Amino acid sequence: MLKAHETGPRMLAVALAAALAAGPARAAPPAGAELAAWIAGKTDLMASQIAVVGPDNVYSLEPLGPRSSTGEVIALVRTEAFSDTWGAAHGFQSWDANLLIDCPGRRLRVIRSARYPERNRQGRPVADAPDKDWTTPGAGAPSAKLVAAACNCIQARALQPSCIG
Repeated sequence: MLKAHETGPRMLAVALAAALAAGPARAAPPAGAELAAWIAGKTDLMASQIAVVGPDNVYSLEPLGPRSSTGEVIALVRTEAFSDTWGAAHGFQSWDANLLIDCPGRRLRVIRSARYPERNRQGRPVADAPDKDWTTPGAGAPSAKLVAAACNCIQARALQPSCIG
C-alpha cells in the first residue's frame, strides 16, 4: 500500500509502476473496442487522451498549452484503475499530476500531484509534494512513454500508438 509520505519522484515511480507491476496472473487489460467502451463507461476521459495502457490502469495525457520556446511541455497526467477494488490494495483509485516535461532533455518533473480514493478524481484528495529535481526515465519505463507521447505527439494534438512506442 502507498504511504502518505511517498512523494515527488517516488510517487511518480510508484503510480507508474503500479500500472505495469508484475503480480499474480491476471486477465489481460481490455483492448480496442472493449477498452474504448470501458473508458467511456467508467471514466470521464476521452479515449484519444490515453497514452499508456497497463495491465491494471490507463494513463491519460492532456497538454496544457503549446510547447514553450525552450522545448518544455506542461501536461496533466491521470491514471484510472480498471478494477473497482484496486484502490483498497494501493491506497488510491485515481491519480493526477501536472508534469513539466523537458523534451530536449527527455526528463520530467512533477509540479503537482494528488491521489483520490474514488475513480475520476472523486473523494477527498491527498496532495503530494512536488519534485525538487528532474527525473530522467529509463528506456521502456512507463514515464518514458509519457515523455515520448508529450514530446512527439502534442503538436499533432492526437496520441497515436506510433508516437508512444
